[in-house]
Amino acid sequence: MDIASLLFPQAPSYATGLLGEEEAARLQGQARQAGLLNLGLGLLAAGGPAAVRPGLGQGLIQGLSAGQQAYQNVYSQRLQEMELARKIADQRRQEQMRQLSGSIIQRTPGQPAQFAEESDGNVQIGQMPTAGGLQLDPQRLMALAALSDNPLAALKAVPEIVQGMRQVGLTPGGMAQDNPFEIFTADNTLPQSLRAIAQRYAQSYATGQLPPDKVDERIRQLGESAQRASTSAESMKLREQQMQQSLDLAKSQQELTGTLAKSQQDISQQMVDLRREQFAAQQQALQEKRQEEINKREDAKDQLNTTLRQLKRNYDTLLKEGGIVSTEASATENIGARASASATGRAVGATVGAKTEQQRQTIEQTRPLLLNLIKNATGMNAQQMNSNAEMQMYLRAATDPSLSYEANLDAMANLDKLFGTGEIAKEIEKQLQSTRARTGRSQW
Repeated sequence: MDIASLLFPQAPSYATGLLGEEEAARLQGQARQAGLLNLGLGLLAAGGPAAVRPGLGQGLIQGLSAGQQAYQNVYSQRLQEMELARKIADQRRQEQMRQLSGSIIQRTPGQPAQFAEESDGNVQIGQMPTAGGLQLDPQRLMALAALSDNPLAALKAVPEIVQGMRQVGLTPGGMAQDNPFEIFTADNTLPQSLRAIAQRYAQSYATGQLPPDKVDERIRQLGESAQRASTSAESMKLREQQMQQSLDLAKSQQELTGTLAKSQQDISQQMVDLRREQFAAQQQALQEKRQEEINKREDAKDQLNTTLRQLKRNYDTLLKEGGIVSTEASATENIGARASASATGRAVGATVGAKTEQQRQTIEQTRPLLLNLIKNATGMNAQQMNSNAEMQMYLRAATDPSLSYEANLDAMANLDKLFGTGEIAKEIEKQLQSTRARTGRSQW
């Protein structure tokens, strides 16, 4: 079963009875063709470029609605055409019948008659006009019968009408001159064999060999044969028209199939293009997300660099105030620094508001900030951060002011190498190398 039978399976119930099986089948084919064409156009419209493109289901519903409407319009238009043709044909038939009815009986001119008159013993011969007669035109009568509502019955009644007129003397002389079979011999639409038979009847009628009662019978027979021949010719013509319409329909269906195939190819290409666009958009979004992550990590590294630089300044201040042990300080200075870094010393410093204690607290508070910046710079999660022993060791050493100044800087340099930009590490290494060269001692 094809797609047209699935989408438009039913024809109106009146179609077969009103048009006949062949005509109904042909009209149903045209209706399906129109429905499929409108369905294809609806799908094309739904798949075309638009600000808001409808979904595939909505496009199918629009296309099917247009197809069903076109399918019904074909039957409605055919009914309107049949009704209009019937009215026009009936008007023409009525007008022809009115024209023929007024010319069936015609008046014939009178023939001059001779007369003899005697006067004074002399005989004079002259002519005098006579009144004309009425004459029935059998050809017009047959044509009028053929235009009636029931041509076959009217043709059968023609012989009775002619015979009745003969009996009342309406056409005494005229009918002998008018051959009733000439209507058949002069009709070029009749088959040659039927016209040959009518010609023989006409010759027999003209020579008086065909009696009046046989004339009517032969006219009836010829009328029935002419009716059958006309019906057969019309049937043949109708079959030829139907064959041509079938060929036209097949051609239209091929064109429609090509159109639908092209539409399907266009839709498939549009789907491929859409998937390509979606994939490209996804790749673009992924690339942007990756770039955003890279930018975020770079920003975190810059912030880590800034925080480590500030942390170094805190240690420099603490060293300057004598609050941290250092290889650059004397033994006395280191003993005092160690004492101030003890629990008792820090308690006293906190009580009196010592600047060294303030720097120690600031350094210790930097630890969670460094931890968060390292997390952002590396993309590690909390579990990965906790399991990274090396990072935890450097982080504690970098934020423990109880260690030596050099140990803190070295831990900061390692953090910068692993997770930062490396700028602070270079500065610290340069400073520590200078210190070792000057003091001749290790950083510890």
